[in-house]
Amino acid sequence: MDRNVKNNAGIGGSCTYTATSQNGLPGVDRAFDIAPNGTESFSVLAPVGKYDVLTKCTGTYDGAQVEFGRDAQTVP
Repeated sequence: MDRNVKNNAGIGGSCTYTATSQNGLPGVDRAFDIAPNGTESFSVLAPVGKYDVLTKCTGTYDGAQVEFGRDAQTVP
């Protein structure tokens, strides 16, 4: 299953994708860099059961580390 992350911010940075199983199955953790206004794609196995998925991105803006993207959802 392909995952596509789009950065609409004018800053780049580092992102994490974390899928945590609600029923004790192994999860998925991915770390990746994303360019300003860039896109990153990667593949993960299709989930079996429900997973809580969190994708978040951080980068440097005006000399400070900031979070510029976050998406949280539960997938069946």
